[in-house]
Amino acid sequence: MRLDKPKCSTIRRSKTLTPSQITKIAQARRVTPQRLFSPFWRSLALKVVKDVKERPYITHTIADLLQIPAHDLLKQVQSHALPWLVLQGKKDVIQKIAEARGENDLHSVILDPDNIGPILGFLMMQAVDKVDDFALSKLTAISSHFVDEPVSELLRSALAGAALEIFKIAAEGDETRKQMARNTLTEVARIVGIPGESRPKKGNMIGRFLEPHVLGLLTQVNDVISAVTFGRPATLEHRLYLQAVEEMIRVCKVHARIARPQVRFYSALSQTAPASSYSIPDIGLFAGNSASPRTATVVSFMLVHYDHQL
Repeated sequence: MRLDKPKCSTIRRSKTLTPSQITKIAQARRVTPQRLFSPFWRSLALKVVKDVKERPYITHTIADLLQIPAHDLLKQVQSHALPWLVLQGKKDVIQKIAEARGENDLHSVILDPDNIGPILGFLMMQAVDKVDDFALSKLTAISSHFVDEPVSELLRSALAGAALEIFKIAAEGDETRKQMARNTLTEVARIVGIPGESRPKKGNMIGRFLEPHVLGLLTQVNDVISAVTFGRPATLEHRLYLQAVEEMIRVCKVHARIARPQVRFYSALSQTAPASSYSIPDIGLFAGNSASPRTATVVSFMLVHYDHQL
């Protein structure tokens, strides 16, 4: 006997969550629907906003599911969506984000401290020749104000955010992507320059370049992962940020020693987590010889925490 294939509409209905079901899931997890979705904006943000001009009902429907106004949704996902929107030249969509912010100037949207770092880091990771000229051309296509702003100055003003974005992209990829990220950071160091070095030196160029910015980078990481200290469930977002820290440690080595207080802070949180055999290359250089094994758990604590809570 031949069984008929179920209709597509039936399949869709069976896989679709209603607003009331989403609300119940959020309540069970003791978070708002907005918070429930926030860890996934990095992969979903572009899909949410890219057709906001031609098909605004998509954005409005998602906003309704999250029980927030559409303009709040656009503001929430902007830092995740803008790197792609700038790369693709979606000026009309960026205009919608500006309007949601109560602005008309696209230049100020791009230069928002939460936006410019991820945008620059993402553009600099593109596999093109003369990537600095490429990045500037993409920015200029969105706003002519960028014509007179050298990429070196833009990178210098948002270096921690740009470096963090590059480390996050590396953390999401394989060894080829990680090597590409290191090459990108080397190129960024060449473009911006290392204070006190008039000509290239041997050794860890990336480490010397990023050393003054390590604390600024970890401040942005801490803003995300500190939610765990208040009893919120850890998420894939936290995992990504801590894997980015791991990649920073791999690359910067001894030049990341200034971050030792943050390591100890994360280690203190790990006292309630199960022991882990996860190790970080060169962690002895990072944490110091006097550090206990638990001190060397910046990333492993969070990874164990995820497995413990999810």
